[in-house]
Amino acid sequence: MVSVFSSRGGVPIAAFELDATRMAPVSASVLAVSTPDSTAVINLAGNNIAWKIAGGFERFLAVGNLAILAGHHSEESNGVTSRVTIVQLQDGLLVISEPFDTGRIVALTPPAADGTVSIMGEFYALDVALPGVK
Repeated sequence: MVSVFSSRGGVPIAAFELDATRMAPVSASVLAVSTPDSTAVINLAGNNIAWKIAGGFERFLAVGNLAILAGHHSEESNGVTSRVTIVQLQDGLLVISEPFDTGRIVALTPPAADGTVSIMGEFYALDVALPGVK
């Protein structure tokens, strides 16, 4: 269960039936939530789940109109192979998803000047060029 409280505490202003394993801020009013079997983006201002896709993530980063899910364990790999998945932030539509099985994801860095993000795993790192970002 994910409960949202006002800055004054007290009674939750919203609650979502999600078994959260990880959470990542997207903006002041948007939160990404990973569960064992899905990724959800919650619009806190609207008190709703904006979109939800199969597979949880280890690291999440919003860049412009894109969301990068590193360590994404999707249905297409039966949850076994870790992937790097990029989706549109506003609706969760898939842009690209590629296998990247490097063990546990240690870090996901903001874009460099050339528009690439670095995904660092236990065994090696990968620089990924983001479509339309420079």
